[in-house]
Parts: sequence; C-alpha cells; structure tokens
Amino acid sequence: MQIELLKLEVKQMINFKFNEERDVRNIIESGNVDSLSSHKAIWNAALYYTQIEPVDKKIVFDMIVQFMEQHYSDFKYEGFVRAINKCINDVKKYKIKNIDSIKITKSEMDKIKFLNDIKKEKIAFVILSLAKYFNAAYDNQKDNFYAKTSEIFKFARVSIPVKERDYYLRFAYEDGILKPNYSIGNNAYTAAFVSHNDDEVVLELNESDYLEIAYTYLNYKNGGYKRCKECGRWFKFYSNKPNEQYCYLHKPSYEHVGEYKIKECIDCGKEFTTNVFNSETCRCENCKVIHNKLIKSEQNKRAYNNRKFKIQ
Repeated sequence: MQIELLKLEVKQMINFKFNEERDVRNIIESGNVDSLSSHKAIWNAALYYTQIEPVDKKIVFDMIVQFMEQHYSDFKYEGFVRAINKCINDVKKYKIKNIDSIKITKSEMDKIKFLNDIKKEKIAFVILSLAKYFNAAYDNQKDNFYAKTSEIFKFARVSIPVKERDYYLRFAYEDGILKPNYSIGNNAYTAAFVSHNDDEVVLELNESDYLEIAYTYLNYKNGGYKRCKECGRWFKFYSNKPNEQYCYLHKPSYEHVGEYKIKECIDCGKEFTTNVFNSETCRCENCKVIHNKLIKSEQNKRAYNNRKFKIQ
C-alpha cells in the first residue's frame, strides 16, 4: 500500500502540499476556485467529501456535481462522469499531507557543499528535499522518493542533454548522495545522507520553497533572490531592477496602469507608456519598428559587403 501511495504522489509531484486539509477546506467551504481547472476542482471536492468531511458514499458523486454546478457556470456533469468517478476512487488511497516545515540540518548542508560543484550541489539539495518531503508526507524515515530523472534535473535547474543524464547522475552514488534500492520500483530513489539525529537546523523549508527548490538553495548559499509577493516562490533579482516584486509567472498580471510611466520617444518626440521598471525602452512602438528595420537593413548591407569582399 505504501508503494502505491508513493506512485500516486509522483503524478502530483510538482504541486508539493504541506497543509493540504486547510487548502481543500478553503476551496470547498469558501468557494475559492479562482484559476482552478475543472478537473482540479473535482479532485479537491472528492477529497473533501470522502476524507475531510465524509458523506455517505452513495451521495459523494451528487455532492461533487452540486459543488461544480454552483461554482462553474458552464459545468455539465454529463461530460465529467468518468473523471468524477476516477477521482472518487483515487482519493480513497490518497494520503492528505499535514506538514509544518521541512528542516535541513548542518550536517546535510555540509555534505552538499563538500561536492564543490554548483550543478551537483543543486541536484543533491533537490534529492535531500524530495526525500525529506516524502518522509514527512508519509510519516516514515525510509528516505525514499519517486521522481523521474528529468524531474530531478528540472527541479535543480541543471541543463544536461537527455541521453547523458543517467550517466551524469552516477556522481550521486559515488559521492554518497544516493544509495541503490531495488525494491520499490521504477523512478524510485533513496537518499543516502538524510540526518535522523537532532542536528543543528540551518534551514526550514515551506511549501513556497518547493516551488523553486534550486533557487531556495542558491539563496541560502549566496543570497540574491526575492520571494514573489503573490505566490512566495524565489526569483532572482538584479541590481538594476531593485523594485521587482513578482516572479515571472505573476509579473505580467501586475503590470497595471498605475505601474506604468510616461516617456518621450527619442525619435519622434511623442509620449508613450512603459512599465515603471523598464529602463531600456526609449522609443514608441512605431519608431521601434522603424528603428529595428533600419538596423536589420544595415546588418544585411554589412553581410553583403563582407561576402562581396571575400569573393574578390
């Protein structure tokens, strides 16, 4: 049963949950379904009516439909019968997460720093973070976790050609970051350096930290990152843009009129608006198009003359 739960978890690995009951209650009881797809809403409703506030299993389906019709005006249950039944069956073997925080100890962090290679360090930190999350989520100390190799590299923000990733990951076994475990199936790993002692805690991870695990480590090591005011994920900020407050996902949503400034085009003199943090744009849209065409024309002329010179 534990293995089946882990396999189910890997399907939702990108959405690390800490206080899941609170989140589900917020969705179902408060009707907070903003930006929530129909399928995710169905999943949360199934979880609510089977585990959090269970109702008679004969009416679970009807309760989910009632919730969806109340909050999604275009919802027609006939097109979601299969999806609803699947969610009802899946949530029966799903374990709700209730995690306060994930504690990283000094001995664990020292092991990572000893690698003295930023790519390997980020991968090791991802491995540690995943193992400790699964330990907390399933209330055990086995240090196992399920993840595809591609997910490990994605979380670590390490770019390695697909065909070379398995070979590159050998360092983790050679340096005591991972240890072989052949008993828990495909895409299964076991971290080799998780501390189970009361060592000094140097970092505590929350749900937001898992949105950008690599940046969480880089900020701990060197600083230079901010938390997004909307979602809490870490993002890198630069000295020439010290006022940025949002990550790449939410920045476009906050480019309102109040966050724009008026500038004067250096070519035509007309006023135009641009984001308050934009210090590079100096032309209006029309002049920018003309300017780019001139640059492209000059580049083509230079390329033509260079080719002509070589032929002569």
